[in-house]
Amino acid sequence: MKKLLVVGRIIPQELLERLKGGGVQANVMRFPEQHDFQETLRTFEPDAAVFLWPSGQEETTLQTKLIDDHMKNIPTLVLSPALWQRYAQAEEMDIHIGAISEPRAILEWVHQVCPGHT
Repeated sequence: MKKLLVVGRIIPQELLERLKGGGVQANVMRFPEQHDFQETLRTFEPDAAVFLWPSGQEETTLQTKLIDDHMKNIPTLVLSPALWQRYAQAEEMDIHIGAISEPRAILEWVHQVCPGHT
């Protein structure tokens, strides 16, 4: 089963259901709840991560810090237009940017970037 870290303030239930039905185990990290991000990465060992739409500058700043500090070796989908320009040229990272809003499209992305995992 593929493992996806889902980061955001609002996590649509439809997304979680679609992921589960599509063979993806999701570990949800909601803002502004406090999480030990490094510990979560170590224990969950995600195959990929998706950072959902941030609500406000504080969350955008926190997402940027988490991505910069921890996501260098993990395929990461960034949905926030506020972060697209920052990561458009991030060649040292496996960052994907896009205006994906449908859970089906996020599931397809996970299967695309993690094809060898079952």
